[in-house]
Amino acid sequence: MQAIRDYLRLGMGGLFLDLQVYREQRDAPDGMKRGFVLVVLIGVIVGLATMIGQIFQSLVIPAPNQLSQTIYQGLTLGCTALARSGPI
Repeated sequence: MQAIRDYLRLGMGGLFLDLQVYREQRDAPDGMKRGFVLVVLIGVIVGLATMIGQIFQSLVIPAPNQLSQTIYQGLTLGCTALARSGPI
């Protein structure tokens, strides 16, 4: 649990350009490992958020054939109505 707090503090301190966090990271004997783990954690979080967004998007949008059929019907009905109205 303490490691999670450390990585959260490291990430937030880096985000807000906290000089003390940068000094601690620079002077830490395992600074490269902590930085690498932080980058991996951020990548995993962003990847999961993107995956969840893609899943919700695929559930919400209509099927491509239904969408094209609706557009085609709208265009053909609009052209038919325009042709029936006569010359302008």
